[in-house]
Amino acid sequence: MAHTTQDAAHSKVDEMDRWVKVTNASCVCHGDGVIFRQGLNIYPRWNPNPFGGGGIFFARLRHIHHWLCECGEDEGATLLWDVDVRQDAKFRDFGHRAKAQCIVLSNPRRISEDVYLAAVEHSVRNFKYVPRNKRSEAMCLAAVQRDPTMLAEVPPLGCTEAVVLAAVRQQGSLVGMAPGEVCTHAVCMAAVQQCGSALGDVPASKRTAAVCHAAVHQWGGALEHVPTALRTEALCLQAVRDMGRVLKYVPEGVCTEEICLTAVQQCGGALPFVPRPKRTLAVCEAAIRGDGSMLSFVPWNMRITRLCMLAVRKCRKALKDVPDDKRTLAVCVAAVHYDMSAMKYVPADLLTSVMRILYREHGMALLGAVPNCHRTLDVCLTAVELDNKEIMCVPKQMQGMVIKALARKQNWLYFGDGDEPYTRFNSTFTL
Repeated sequence: MAHTTQDAAHSKVDEMDRWVKVTNASCVCHGDGVIFRQGLNIYPRWNPNPFGGGGIFFARLRHIHHWLCECGEDEGATLLWDVDVRQDAKFRDFGHRAKAQCIVLSNPRRISEDVYLAAVEHSVRNFKYVPRNKRSEAMCLAAVQRDPTMLAEVPPLGCTEAVVLAAVRQQGSLVGMAPGEVCTHAVCMAAVQQCGSALGDVPASKRTAAVCHAAVHQWGGALEHVPTALRTEALCLQAVRDMGRVLKYVPEGVCTEEICLTAVQQCGGALPFVPRPKRTLAVCEAAIRGDGSMLSFVPWNMRITRLCMLAVRKCRKALKDVPDDKRTLAVCVAAVHYDMSAMKYVPADLLTSVMRILYREHGMALLGAVPNCHRTLDVCLTAVELDNKEIMCVPKQMQGMVIKALARKQNWLYFGDGDEPYTRFNSTFTL
């Protein structure tokens, strides 16, 4: 009895080492580029290299599942042939497959499911080379467990609830590919728990309160896809805690001040979606603390100095939204210190004061940030007096006047136009 068992084991080993070849139903293997038939098949030229043409490829039965891709996607790998190699044939064994110039093919038969399953387990890409009518539920399940996007390759008969569940648990957005009868509550729930945005792909009839709650809990942005009737105050509050900008999908009837405040605390940019009656000082201040550019959405009568100061310290363009009577020296200094491009919004009568303070405290030379229309003699003179390199930013037609004025003011040697006497040379000024 023991000998019989050993003989059977050896026989199975010998079987797995037998040479075989796969083709599609048209007896073509695209890797070889020829049509095969039973009997002798000869390739016209020989190339001993393991890649490229110049011979006919085949493999041992234990390795054949690696090579389904040689048959192309259109028909897939359909037939399995036994291979005999003539003793006088040119032949190379590469281990994982072999190559010969001539082979004898026999016993064409349908590839078994075991070979297909082994191919998919080896590489999920091989699933595409399995004929669609051979893709069983077990095979489809094995494919989507390794790569959920393979759900697109699953035929209708293999697209069961178990297969779809395996796919959406890894990539919820694939729920949109599930056939109607397979898109059950369990499938929808698994999809939105994995990816809240998948709620947009769930059929409207399946968007129950439980599914919507799970979606919003996973990702606040899913509130957009929740039916309006199910957008309760509690659900909306949960959504804006995760993503403030979804405030725009909150129905007006449930849009409380708490929801608005929570939304702008999470994302200052949500202030434009706060209904005007709900834009209280607390809500506006919370929004500006998160995003200074939101000052433009604050009601005019609430743009107090404190809010303006908060805004200009966070956004370079916020100064333009500060009311004229709030553009104080302190506010302007704070704005320009954050970003010197804010100089274009500084009132003309404050330009020189801002320049002096920021140069003294932070060494900022600001004439280049002053709009050309505001580069008056007084402004240019102040800039060059603070930093003589600023002369390069003085309009050309004004440079002479600036130098002359500084020469008189600081007792420089000035080479005038003939009417002015020479005075003491100040070596600190250079052009």
